[in-house]
Amino acid sequence: MGKPRRDIASLEAREGSECIFYESGLFIHAYLKDVLTNFWGIQFDLDPIPTVGLLQPNLRPGYFGVNWNNFDESDRYWASSAQGVGWWVFFGEDFIQAIIARASQLSYELEPMDRMKELIKVLKDYHWGRGFDGQRAER
Repeated sequence: MGKPRRDIASLEAREGSECIFYESGLFIHAYLKDVLTNFWGIQFDLDPIPTVGLLQPNLRPGYFGVNWNNFDESDRYWASSAQGVGWWVFFGEDFIQAIIARASQLSYELEPMDRMKELIKVLKDYHWGRGFDGQRAER
């Protein structure tokens, strides 16, 4: 059985945090709610925030969750690496505002796949284009 990589209290303290949730091309601006941890792993729910340019999903009440063996986290994200269930929760005001700004610039006539590609460009720039310390990587 895996163990959390960080103090459980710091994970639970994220409850109420503003975030961008990403799964299978869908970006959701939300607040984390009902963060629960136990011997198995972590579970949470999302409270979506209506945001211009982002789809407003009809989420059923329920939890996103993953066991500790398939959970990765840092100060900037949480991630599930479980086979077939990959999601990311991104934190950080600068990233959240960049996604919101880019989404608001996109035409509503843009195909969903093209919209996703444009938002992934922001994601790559802010998360995969930076080192683990959050500083921009040398290119």
